[in-house]
Amino acid sequence: MNTVLKKVCEALKKTPAAFKKMKKPAKIILCAFLVAAIGAGGGLYAAKKKKNAKKDSGTQTSVVMRGSVVSSITGSGTVEPIEQRDIVPQVNGKVTYAPFDEGDTVQEGDVLYTFESTSAQNTVEKAKTSVTNKNSDISKVKENISNLTVRANASGRVSDLNLSVGQEANGAICKITNYKNQTATVPFPANEVYKIKKGDSVSVSVEKYMITTTGTVARKYSSTQTLSSGAVVCNVEIDISGETLEEGVKVTATAHTASGDVASASYGEVEYEMPVTLNAEQKGTVTSVNVKNGDWVNRGDVVATLKNSDLSEELRSANQGYSEAVMSLSDAESNLEKYMVTSPISGVVLSKDYSAGDTVSGQNSTTMMVVADLSKMKFTISVDELDIAKIEVGQTVDVT
Repeated sequence: MNTVLKKVCEALKKTPAAFKKMKKPAKIILCAFLVAAIGAGGGLYAAKKKKNAKKDSGTQTSVVMRGSVVSSITGSGTVEPIEQRDIVPQVNGKVTYAPFDEGDTVQEGDVLYTFESTSAQNTVEKAKTSVTNKNSDISKVKENISNLTVRANASGRVSDLNLSVGQEANGAICKITNYKNQTATVPFPANEVYKIKKGDSVSVSVEKYMITTTGTVARKYSSTQTLSSGAVVCNVEIDISGETLEEGVKVTATAHTASGDVASASYGEVEYEMPVTLNAEQKGTVTSVNVKNGDWVNRGDVVATLKNSDLSEELRSANQGYSEAVMSLSDAESNLEKYMVTSPISGVVLSKDYSAGDTVSGQNSTTMMVVADLSKMKFTISVDELDIAKIEVGQTVDVT
């Protein structure tokens, strides 16, 4: 009790100034009174507490359940399409085609607008012509290079060849005569020539050498002529396939027909196939000669080879010209594509500001149409820095 009194007195000393002015006996009486009041209050509180404890002494039970602790974060924002594109032209000009209106659904790649493109199309056609011409230039140069290898243009015997290594070749190189292709035009009686058919076998007699060789009817002439003897005849051309005969030698013939043998009415002369002149189609310096006069060559055999260094430079230049033409064509075609505006995404036309017949004067800055993908929507909210750590990608969100 003395301890409580002492503490009350110390507390009163710290407070009102009136308490300090009181005489000591009065201060003691006041402190004793406060202690008595506190004691009474404490006793009353203890009695009440004891009474309540008696009341709550009954046992209570609860069901324990397992669950998740949920922490919710709320916020608001403006809903927007998942993707939205402004359709901006890359060219100026008159709109010729605009099939979609506001509210229409479009697919990625659909044509939204086309512009008048005659000039751009003409540029593409000119570029295509240039590519064709440049490619032709390359082919010509390659052909000239190929012609540096001189090949026989017929089968036959070589004559008039006068060519040596190091010499400049240009023009005629030699002649080629096919002595194996011998013919003789022989007159047969006009009243019997009808029996003779193309392909009939023929015996050819050479009186000068007293030999007989073989041949085949190659052609029968329908016109008639009269010999000095008065005989009316028709000429028959015979291919001589047996002995190699001297050009101009006289021969007679007997055709073996289905109706019997028919003898010629007079002589004919052996003829050779006309000599063929072999020319160097491209001038150049001779690097090799593969044949000599009197040799037999077949069509395509290499007779000589030439060299011309200027052609290599021509080919390089032609290839460069072709590459530049192809690049120009690519640029022209890319530019033409700009005259057709397609949708970059699938979605709905939200707005349309230009229609067919309108003229667009500004490019790369004029919005002709707005297309949005409304299949999904998105919005952004602000989250407190203390809560942001609770949010992860993929969490479910309730949107109202």
